[in-house]
Amino acid sequence: MPRNRCSTWSGARTHGRKSFTYPLPECEQVPRPALTLVPASPGADVRLEPRSAGSWRPELEASWAAGTSRGLDARAGLVPWGDGSLGFLQVRAERLSEAPARARVVFVVDASHSVGPAGISRQVELAGEYLQWLPDAAAEVVVFRRSAERLFGRLIPASEWKTALATLPPERLAPGNGSHLDEGLKLAQRVLAEGSGPARVLALTDGLLRQAFEPVPPAPSTAAPDAAVHLRRLPLRTGVAAPHEKLSGPLVRDACGTQLPSYARGLEPLVRPLRWERVHLEDEHGLRLTELPAIEEGEGFQRWLPSPQTPLRGLVMRGERWGCAASQPVAPDDTLSADLVRNAWSTLHVESWNRNPLNANEEDRPPEEAVEQLAREGDWVSPTRSLLGVPSGAGPSTARTHALPDGVTRGIIGGVVGGTIACPMGSLSPRAAPPERQEAVARLLQPAFSTCLGAGGHASLQVRVEATGDEIVDVEVTGAASEPQASCVREATWALRLPALCDDGSAETYTLTPRR
Repeated sequence: MPRNRCSTWSGARTHGRKSFTYPLPECEQVPRPALTLVPASPGADVRLEPRSAGSWRPELEASWAAGTSRGLDARAGLVPWGDGSLGFLQVRAERLSEAPARARVVFVVDASHSVGPAGISRQVELAGEYLQWLPDAAAEVVVFRRSAERLFGRLIPASEWKTALATLPPERLAPGNGSHLDEGLKLAQRVLAEGSGPARVLALTDGLLRQAFEPVPPAPSTAAPDAAVHLRRLPLRTGVAAPHEKLSGPLVRDACGTQLPSYARGLEPLVRPLRWERVHLEDEHGLRLTELPAIEEGEGFQRWLPSPQTPLRGLVMRGERWGCAASQPVAPDDTLSADLVRNAWSTLHVESWNRNPLNANEEDRPPEEAVEQLAREGDWVSPTRSLLGVPSGAGPSTARTHALPDGVTRGIIGGVVGGTIACPMGSLSPRAAPPERQEAVARLLQPAFSTCLGAGGHASLQVRVEATGDEIVDVEVTGAASEPQASCVREATWALRLPALCDDGSAETYTLTPRR
């Protein structure tokens, strides 16, 4: 069979349209493609136009409306093969979800020194942007420093958001010591015990928390099926410290939710699920047939299924949506089964610069014998037949003798490779403070020692201060003569404002004792 040394083709599905591109050959010995597109129905929108992906690679692109669907549309084409079935999976996700109606939203705002006034203002702006997606929602703000407090004292309608903010005294949003996110989350759960409707918690923080931070236990408001607890990380005001390692998991145990990094644009992924992750396909016995790439809204993909010696039945796609389990039955589709080739190739997507289909794993292709069988029985691809690609339900394909790239002698080129990369967050481990910082903090605390302990002091008293940059995030007092004495030292330490000398965002510990 003659081979084409100059052209490969690719296709895609994105945001309501199917398309494929065919590189126009630059080699004189290769004929330019003869392409016929027939609409699946009279008057359907079919576009055929040249485009340039680079001066060295002019292309011909065909596109057409892919139709619409709600939720996740997953179907399988199944044809007899031996004692079992040869299967082909096709998935599309035109719109995965809708925004909740009359939601109750609590914004958990980080008002610590490490965020600073500008960071607090930005969080309030993000809250307003979020409510634009939910105009019928009711919202409250929980502000956390060392402890947490409600900003409005009630769930206010989104329509009153700007007015309510304008009447707040500025000191209500002033920065202070302490980044007790856990206290903010617990208070948010208590707020959501009021009223009814889908519950949303959006926690905002730079991630510079005390080492003692732990995810909080679930509550009825955040464990409900329509509830979610999200995290939107903020950029660091200064320094390059890593966020707290416990932020790599759910903020509230057993709650659904997702996270957006500081560089993310837009808040819609926190309003409604736009993605399925950790996706795989199972049969009726729970046997995992294949792993699948993450499914993004507006995209689609396809994959060959194994050909076991028993028929494929009870297919179910399973994955995670906002970190919680999700599933979707995959029903056999007679139309897809009757015309696998046209449906399969019309949605194929190959990134030739990164993932060469010639290097695909053998399990991503149907058996060679199946290719030959289907070629004999219908319009299929084989070493003696080729298909350029036309829309599902369209007319006959254009026969070509130069369809396969150099090196391919049989089989089907296909498969989609994708997925997500999970990068664990680094640890924010406190280190002993440099001598000059230790001395600066000791001088700040000495007046408190004198006030709380009197002239004689107390030889065994010790204060351990945990800080992230110029913010105190935890204080521990040991060896005091009495609890009132320990409380006096503790409160005086929390009231300190660390000097600019410490303002680099690094986590450090200071161990201090009274001077004689």
